Amino acid sequence: MAFGAPPPQRQFGLSEIVEIALSNLPELSPYRVFGAAAMRGGEPDPEMVSALPSAFRVFGAPPGPNLRDSEVRMLGTDLGRRSVEIIRNVPRTIAAIRRISLETIAGSLRENGLRERILVMDGNEELPPVAIILSGAVRSIFETRLVSDDIPLEWDVLVRAFRRWAEVEVPSPEQVVYRQTIELGRSGLAELFWIAKPEIILTRSPRMVPLCVPLPHLRVERGAQYSTAGVLCRDSHQEVGVTACFHGTGPVGTLVDIGLHRLKVKLANATQDIVFIPLTGGLNYPQLRGMSGVRKDREPARSDPVYFDGATNQNSQTRILSADAGLLRARPTIMLKVQTGPDTDQGDSGCALIDRDDKVLAFAFEKTDIEEFPQFTDWIWAANALRALNLEPINVMGP
Repeated sequence: MAFGAPPPQRQFGLSEIVEIALSNLPELSPYRVFGAAAMRGGEPDPEMVSALPSAFRVFGAPPGPNLRDSEVRMLGTDLGRRSVEIIRNVPRTIAAIRRISLETIAGSLRENGLRERILVMDGNEELPPVAIILSGAVRSIFETRLVSDDIPLEWDVLVRAFRRWAEVEVPSPEQVVYRQTIELGRSGLAELFWIAKPEIILTRSPRMVPLCVPLPHLRVERGAQYSTAGVLCRDSHQEVGVTACFHGTGPVGTLVDIGLHRLKVKLANATQDIVFIPLTGGLNYPQLRGMSGVRKDREPARSDPVYFDGATNQNSQTRILSADAGLLRARPTIMLKVQTGPDTDQGDSGCALIDRDDKVLAFAFEKTDIEEFPQFTDWIWAANALRALNLEPINVMGP
C-alpha cells in the first residue's frame, strides 16, 4: 500500500477512515467472538469465553446469522432480552449496548496508559462499532489500521472500565443496560461484548483550527473578531444572557458587541470554551429554537440529522459521526465533544447544534484544517459546558 498525502479531490472523513481500517478485515470468523475485548493475538481470552453461556460457544461452526446479526445475538441473550423489556425499543437497546461496549474499551485503553484522544462511533450491520485512536505518531491517513488484536485488554481491566458507568446518574438506556449487566455478573459482561463486537482503529490526529473569524449572522463581536451566540440562559443569580465561545470573546470583563449593544463577559470557562454574557433589557431577541432543553439522557447516534444556525452557515444540516469517550459523565475539567461532518466554517464558532427532538446537543468549537485528514467538526457537549458555569438554558438562538 502506498503512503503519502491523499489526492486533493478525495474527502477523507471519519467514515472513510473506518472503511480503510476494515478493508482488509477477513470474512467474520466464529473465533472473533468479542471483537476487541479480551483478544490475545487473534484468539479470544479463555477467561471471557468461560463466562459466555455454553449455548453461544459456537467455535468451529461456520459463520452464520447468530454471529453477524447483532439483533439476533441480542435477543438470544439474557442481557438483551431483559434490557429490551425495560427500554421497549430494539434499535435503542442495541445502540446502548454498543455504546457501553465502546466506552468500556476506551476506558480499558486509558487503564493501560493510553493518552491519545479516543472517539467512539456506533456500528451497523455492515460495520462494527469502533473506538478510534487519534495518534500524532501516525503520519498518513493511509496508515490507518485495525489494532484490536494488538492491544491486550485483560478481564480485570475491562471490569474496572465497565464499572465506571456507575458514575452516570442521568436515566438513560445505557444505565438500563449497565444495571442488567451488573445483575447478570460475568456472563452479562461477556454477552455485552458478544452482542456488540467492538473494534479498535488507529489513525492520525488532524490539526484543528478555531471557527471564529468575521462574516457573522447573529454575531458576538470583539474588535475585528466575530463568533456566534449560542443559547439564551440564566445564571445562578437569575440574570438572563447568552453563551458564546471563550476563544472568540475572552475572560471575565471582556467587552463585546451584540447588535448595537456593548456588553461585558460575566462568567467564563476556558476549559469548556464557554462564556456567559448578560443581555440588556433593550436587546431584541430573535426567534427561538431548542425549546425542548439540553440533551442529557442519551448520546446522539451515528448518522442522526442535526441542525445549526451559525454566523457563516445559516439554517444548515449535518449528521453525527462520533463522540468523545465518556460523553455522559460530568467532567468539568475535561472538554467533551461530539463530531459531525466538516460542514461548519469560520464564524460559526459558539453556535448551538440542535437535534430533531429540538434539544440542544453542543456548541461549535473547531474543525479540521484545510487539507487535513480525517475531516470533521468538533462540537462541545452542551450539558457539560453549561454545568461548568452553573447556567440554566432557556432556549436556543436560531431561526
